[in-house]
Amino acid sequence: RGIRNSLQKIFSHWTSASAFVPVFALPIAALMWIDGSWFGINSGALWPNWVGTLNYWFIFGVGWYLYSNPEVITKISRFWRSQLITGSVIALVLTGIWYTNWLEHRQRVGPFTANMDPTAMKDYSLFRQQLLDSDDSTVGLCRAAVRKRLSGLWIKFVQDHKVANSDQRFGLIAELNKSIIGSKDFASPQRCAHLGLVNDRQWGEAARRPIAKRSTKENQYVNSALLFRSFSGSLRLGARAPRTKSALYCYAYAVATWLLVLGWCGFFSAYFSTSNQKVRYYSDAAYWLYLIHLPIQFEMSLWIADLQWPVWIKFLLYSLAAWFLGVLSYHFLVRGTWVGGWLNGRRYPTSPFWRSAILLERVPLDSPDEAELAPPG
Repeated sequence: RGIRNSLQKIFSHWTSASAFVPVFALPIAALMWIDGSWFGINSGALWPNWVGTLNYWFIFGVGWYLYSNPEVITKISRFWRSQLITGSVIALVLTGIWYTNWLEHRQRVGPFTANMDPTAMKDYSLFRQQLLDSDDSTVGLCRAAVRKRLSGLWIKFVQDHKVANSDQRFGLIAELNKSIIGSKDFASPQRCAHLGLVNDRQWGEAARRPIAKRSTKENQYVNSALLFRSFSGSLRLGARAPRTKSALYCYAYAVATWLLVLGWCGFFSAYFSTSNQKVRYYSDAAYWLYLIHLPIQFEMSLWIADLQWPVWIKFLLYSLAAWFLGVLSYHFLVRGTWVGGWLNGRRYPTSPFWRSAILLERVPLDSPDEAELAPPG
């Protein structure tokens, strides 16, 4: 109780102040900057990322306070229109900065590892030529060492394919990450000296040391740097963005997060605070749509990723397909079944799909659909 009261006082003080957004953005930005990561956009192992966990705990704590004090939500989101606009503009600007820096300068704000991402394959045809050509030059010997460590299946693939689609290039990048960047014997001091990596400002000191005296992470970065020197022109080397630039970016990211949270709270309070059948239907469907949208969009990517269509058309197709197939499966496979009871706490009676999910007609208060709004029991 003492901890709860203390937290209530802290939240009460700062949520009542005009400095809510800039102050509450600080802990989020600090966690992201310290770890060089974000939260909410990465997926991987089941073991939780501590930056994401702490950030979500913090945001959940603020939400817990606001839920118990709804009048505060009204107060801090009363300028929700300007909050939505400002947050959206900041988010779009940050997206442009991230995209431009990575494509043009290979500088990444946020998560950065020695492993290559799928965009690292700049020119597959040149990479194929470099990998398969044999000569006794210093760079040729390094390429031979790469060739020796790749699996026979991938060597045969490169030999047989003069061109590769995006999925095949992604698979090749994954093989390079595993067999070369993850190798424990590739970037020997001798190979690093032959290609001048020992004079590199960032990794030269580690490259001069024997592999056994490097940490696992150091060895991965040296492997990565040597790989890019061996395949100059065909692979693109990335780098972490400068710390000051990353700090400013992370803070703006956190500010945009809070502005959008408050803006959407105000928007839904203004327009969706009364009982509405369609809102209730999609509110119940939201959890299922969240679970099912990713496999739908992943499957679609196998069909249309390599088609030379405008990006906005692909975006609309991804969004509409995920929505329609998700709602269709929810209505017939989830809403009235045990799955719906498990996800939403109760099952709902079956009703016509088009009227429940699509049509915007007003349903009479005494209709079967309106009865679905009643709480369980």
